[in-house]
Amino acid sequence: MAACVGLASPLAACANHSDIVQIGSLLYQKITGGDSEGITRSQADAVPYATLGVRLGSSGEAMFVLGSKSGSDLQWVGGTRFAIATRDGRILRTTGFVHNLTGFLEQTPAVRSAAGVHDYSYDLADLNAYGIAVRCSERDAGRERIVIVAVAHLTSHVIEDCSAPQLDWRFSDEFWKDAATNAVWRSVQYVHPGLDPITTETLRPAS
Repeated sequence: MAACVGLASPLAACANHSDIVQIGSLLYQKITGGDSEGITRSQADAVPYATLGVRLGSSGEAMFVLGSKSGSDLQWVGGTRFAIATRDGRILRTTGFVHNLTGFLEQTPAVRSAAGVHDYSYDLADLNAYGIAVRCSERDAGRERIVIVAVAHLTSHVIEDCSAPQLDWRFSDEFWKDAATNAVWRSVQYVHPGLDPITTETLRPAS
């Protein structure tokens, strides 16, 4: 399965091909249908792999399955059409959407200009835009209790207000991080100026 060889390291929680195709069909219907339904606990429990709930804008929520893992880099796949790569909850690349983030780089802490300020670099191939500088200022929105597939999590809500002057693009990403472990349970992220935000929820964490 192509989705399971995208990363070079040994695979973890790799779903079989028939499951990937079936979930991908559900995903396509949800993303194109525009309903607001979420994944239920029974639906999440029925899939014995690490899974990620995904919404595009106001679309219904659908499942991506962990296709491969290399350290903190996770490749989530939805059928043969969609894929999202993440690292510690942050989206690094997307595939299959009408517009995609084709590359992402975070500057090391040593070159950040100030505490709470993060400098990133985005590649947006369909705009022929590479190495786009994105600067984000982090702010703490406080503690928040969220519920994902009927399970409550106490989180720290963090907002990053971002600007990409080359594209005249401003946006705010949000992350709900576990108050104890800092793992991201939920996020709302903008990956392209022409695409609605992508909301992710960790349904079953990667081990």
